[in-house]
Amino acid sequence: MLHYHLCLYDREFDYLQESLPGVLLDYFGDQLARARAVLKERNRGEIDYAIESLDWMLEKGGDVLLDQAVKVADATGQTSVNRVRAMKQLVIVDLFDISEQSALPGATWAEYFAALSIAYLLEVLAYQRFGATADPRASDAIGDTHMEASWQRFLTHNALESMEAVCYAECLRREAAVEANVSGAHAAKAKEQFTLQSQKGGIERHADTNRALTELVAFYQQGEFDNHAEAVRQFLEQAPEELVEHLKPTNRERTLYEGLNALLKGERKLR
Repeated sequence: MLHYHLCLYDREFDYLQESLPGVLLDYFGDQLARARAVLKERNRGEIDYAIESLDWMLEKGGDVLLDQAVKVADATGQTSVNRVRAMKQLVIVDLFDISEQSALPGATWAEYFAALSIAYLLEVLAYQRFGATADPRASDAIGDTHMEASWQRFLTHNALESMEAVCYAECLRREAAVEANVSGAHAAKAKEQFTLQSQKGGIERHADTNRALTELVAFYQQGEFDNHAEAVRQFLEQAPEELVEHLKPTNRERTLYEGLNALLKGERKLR
């Protein structure tokens, strides 16, 4: 198994509000600002949960990551896979379901990678606060005569991976936005087509009704009827089916009766 996990990280630093101290602003300022932008709808508790979840996923995904690492090594000769690429592999193989989390509702992988970017910074802060032993990967840190060089390597390493994580977070966010826009455009287009089709159908039905009313008025004027209702009933008895088939049988007589009344009163015109 490959043992990917998040090392000891500083839990006191308020990464949503505080400014970075000293040289860390040069190394992590851009990454932190961009990660905050991705996570702007989240609070501290939700992001802390995301970081803890990342640690758990990296640990539990060890067997899958080992298999992927072997394939990469066979294909490219490269054996080093950092935690950002490890998480990418876990997302690709769809090992974890991040939906329906009460502690992080509506979670996205973009948010998780932004949280990972911040986690790299928190590791460095812990390393700086507690000394070199805060970096579990530096087993010979105690007594190391090259502490400054070790610190610089660790600082640079985490800064680069933090940048990779937040860049990937932004890519995922853009992809989601594009997909949403495309889906929205398709839905709007379908709605527009439906509206046009409905409008066209309404116009056609209206024209058909006018043709039937034109024949009904002519029929009424040529005969003698006790009332308008009788005229409509007699008209329907002799009218061709294709003339009135667009009218529902249950409403056919009423529609023609109301149309005839309106025409004779001048309340409706045939167009």
